[in-house]
Amino acid sequence: MTAPLVSVVIASYNQAKYLGYTIESVLKQTYGNVELIVIDDGSTDHTQEILSHYSGCLKPIWQPNSERGAARNRGLREAHGDFIAFLDADDLWMPEKLAREVEFLIEHPDIGVVYSDILVIDGAGGVAGRLQKSSHFGWVTREILISNFVSFSSHLMRRSAAIRAGGFPENRMISGSEDWVFWVRVSTLTQFAHLGIASSMYRIYPENTSSNASAMERAMHHAAAEVENAPWLPAEVKDVLPVM
Repeated sequence: MTAPLVSVVIASYNQAKYLGYTIESVLKQTYGNVELIVIDDGSTDHTQEILSHYSGCLKPIWQPNSERGAARNRGLREAHGDFIAFLDADDLWMPEKLAREVEFLIEHPDIGVVYSDILVIDGAGGVAGRLQKSSHFGWVTREILISNFVSFSSHLMRRSAAIRAGGFPENRMISGSEDWVFWVRVSTLTQFAHLGIASSMYRIYPENTSSNASAMERAMHHAAAEVENAPWLPAEVKDVLPVM
């Protein structure tokens, strides 16, 4: 049986400092049937120079700056894999991540998204600890409305589910919370599963988006309003929407 193709989409904006390490972590996967797509979302640093070092190993795409949702959606449109994973340009994968998660999705055709635990690293790559995510299985809309338990770079999903969900919202007002809106939408379409392994490394440093608490709070406020008014959200779960 031919190994399924996995599309990996990295959306990057001015992340040249870390991008090479992120790309390397994909290229060093023990799972071999991978297409890597890197969207340069209008970077003004030396991202293009970094990408030039990997000619033939990935598909580079430049676009004017459009924020992460639009950049990820561009990657989704370019992808051809049976499975897809979106990876932040400053995070890292452990070598067996894709192999473990592809195996799981093949063995569980009713599951559309598998996610796992992460290690937290600092700007220099030093490990600060392990973050064990909540273990949720099955139809998880209610749970993910309460808490976004999927660390973004720790997932693998069926590309068909991402397409059915319509991709990521491209509203700049919710930049930083677009992944939560995406997961809520996906959770109404397919089942989730958790692997109790650490597959990814999430980088925390002063400049990254999640470190800006006030900006994240504003984005979440707009994201919650967008989800509450979405025609696809079941009425029976609206009682657990975050109060903003």
